Amino acid sequence: MLIDGAKTSSTGNSTVPLRGVKQGCPLSPLLSSLFINNVDNEFGTGFTGAVTGTEGLRVTDMLYADDLILTANDPVRLQKMLRRLESYAARRGLTVNVQKSYIVRFNAYRNSALPVFRLYNQELQERDSFTYLGMLFDKHLGLHHAATHALRPLNAALCRVKEFGIEKRISDRPHAMWLFKTYALSAGMYASQIWSTQFLKHDNGFSNPLQVALMAFLKEVLGLNLLLQTDVCFENARRNPCNFTISGQLSNFGTGWLIQTAILYAML
Repeated sequence: MLIDGAKTSSTGNSTVPLRGVKQGCPLSPLLSSLFINNVDNEFGTGFTGAVTGTEGLRVTDMLYADDLILTANDPVRLQKMLRRLESYAARRGLTVNVQKSYIVRFNAYRNSALPVFRLYNQELQERDSFTYLGMLFDKHLGLHHAATHALRPLNAALCRVKEFGIEKRISDRPHAMWLFKTYALSAGMYASQIWSTQFLKHDNGFSNPLQVALMAFLKEVLGLNLLLQTDVCFENARRNPCNFTISGQLSNFGTGWLIQTAILYAML
């Protein structure tokens, strides 16, 4: 049994958990939603939020499940928002994890001083980037870093596909391409609706680092010449380039998500 991350041996009823739920219990996200679903109401009146690319539109916070982002252009206002978050958590009987909370400055001057932000009277750590819903955002809003970040799960998926193919002795092209499409391509396309826009130009499509990794994998699996041109390789594999896949995802992107994407782009 694990209690607060520590292994504990238990015989009979000597250890009876009185708080919390089991790890992986479906009740956990439900309770979380019930408890913090209205937390964004705390940052309405009296807070203007951070500017965006849309005139007159400001964003104070973004919430998905238990992942919360507070945004502001004024350090004083941001500290007030942190204090408001403390009060909200106290009323709900909750505690914000300070170790998992940190500050990221976007597009700030290189030598500008950053005031100390505190939560529960503890200083929050400053970082150069943060991950939100699996996507990396760096302090310069350089989305190429997000593409590099997405390359890690893609490479892991490609390795698993290779190992599975070797283990099961899969050598025919249809099955190999099905494994590639189902497990590898899906891993690499996560959040591509946001980070991929710089690679959608006709002359920049093949510079996508994920495209390069996929190209090397296809040439190896299909036994193609390593010097074969990229477009010829895709034609041989009967696959569309990544930028075609991404364009299809963008066309199916809901209006609400497009608005959130624009906000993320223009944040601060």
